[in-house]
Amino acid sequence: MKTLKIVTTPAKDWTAEMANKVKNYLQNGGKAVFALNFTTSGFPNLMSVLGAYGVSVDNKVIIEPNTNNALPNQPTVLLPNMEATEITKNMADKQYKVLLPVATDIKQNDIKRTSLKINPLLTSSTKAYAKNSSAQSIEKANGDMSGPFNLAVMITDYTNTQAYVETKLIVMGTDTLISPESNSVSGGTNYNFIVNSINWTQGKESGSYIPPKAPNVAAQLQLSGGQAVLITLITVIVIPFMLLTSGIVVWARRRNS
Repeated sequence: MKTLKIVTTPAKDWTAEMANKVKNYLQNGGKAVFALNFTTSGFPNLMSVLGAYGVSVDNKVIIEPNTNNALPNQPTVLLPNMEATEITKNMADKQYKVLLPVATDIKQNDIKRTSLKINPLLTSSTKAYAKNSSAQSIEKANGDMSGPFNLAVMITDYTNTQAYVETKLIVMGTDTLISPESNSVSGGTNYNFIVNSINWTQGKESGSYIPPKAPNVAAQLQLSGGQAVLITLITVIVIPFMLLTSGIVVWARRRNS
């Protein structure tokens, strides 16, 4: 297996030295999977790594009013569309659904190298909208961006002109995708999506994934009592707390500037 770096949301920004090491690794044909939440938009060194590959993480939370693309009464717990790619095709054909609690948009830079190829993997509906992470309400307001949004993308790049070296990245706008609880509610689709993504970085066929026990389209998703409580805690307590904390940090920075 080729070397693979898996990056989840860090507690604080990388140092410039760490960011440069990761950039050097990727420039030489490195493979990486990034699973990052909206707080990383405030980490300039980490964002500089993604920026070198044409994308960034937005400082917003995606709200999904389309009931086909979110759990009932849980507009921040997304069931995104799977785009037709070599990673997602087998799952999309069987109408499997990935579960994304609290996701943000993966934005494409206006200016990027022609060698970069960026394709969406998971997208929101056109009815979705993005709220600032410091917003006090999830209701749509004037100024909120409208969807669709890229929630996960696949990136390839050929940066070494001396030899045929291919860099591959997966960038996901959430780190909750990899939690056992989210995977359980998704019927195993989350982990299959991750395995297929890793296989793609390694040049393996996506067809080697292990299928979930049964298709789990939105209408078939059933939550146990414990799962319902967990999702409720995330959306009712954890998310508002994260938003409040983010707002306090922004206020403190502005006050001290």
